[in-house]
Amino acid sequence: MATIALRVEDDVRDQLIALAELHDLTLSDLIRESIDQLLGRDVPKRRGVVPASLTAVQRRSLALQHRTLALLHPEEAEYHERRVVALERGYVAEYGDEFAGIEPEMPFPEAELLWDILDMFTMLEVSIDKLSKSDRAQLGKSSISWLTFGGFDLADDREGDLLIYARFLLSTGRWTNLGAYFDDAHERGHSHHRTLPGYLSLLEVYRPMKAARSGSLRPSDYLLTKEELVQLAETPVDHKRWS
Repeated sequence: MATIALRVEDDVRDQLIALAELHDLTLSDLIRESIDQLLGRDVPKRRGVVPASLTAVQRRSLALQHRTLALLHPEEAEYHERRVVALERGYVAEYGDEFAGIEPEMPFPEAELLWDILDMFTMLEVSIDKLSKSDRAQLGKSSISWLTFGGFDLADDREGDLLIYARFLLSTGRWTNLGAYFDDAHERGHSHHRTLPGYLSLLEVYRPMKAARSGSLRPSDYLLTKEELVQLAETPVDHKRWS
């Protein structure tokens, strides 16, 4: 990947950093998306959530918050007064500004799917690490690479949501054993290609292996054997099925 050096004013840099943080992106990701837009390429869709209507109590509460913010930040008073007018008069078409940056809810099953994927790759990593040198050689570098977590594609709506949630989970101290795959060198887990079809195929084979060990109290019992790792590595990926 080529590197481009770009010089901007300090205030422009600060605004870009703030915008990137708003969308949970690195500054590099933000600039790359802007370049993709200029070139007409596909970029992640920023989907907001705007209710069809608000109750009178909700509108009053939001309007009062804007009045308070207008007093605290006089330089932004004009903006907040416009928001007050829109809310008090019930201009539904203007509600969008109130919910900028609010994303659709992630269903619980989707969250569970991500947990399963992270758990699976945690066990795969530990199991491969515990193999003898000769068993690792027999498994092969290509198989080990296939069984190693590869992030998610931020440009794909579904995978992008999973990636952002995974980053959040790591920030709360969960699955930190996979933290190396979310560092700057790995573009914070951005794969630049779809990985979910492969993960789902692996999960279909991995889940029965895990279920067969359920009830065991010894963590070592959950380690996968070389034969099981080979079976997983040979799992075919049906991209059409998971599209």
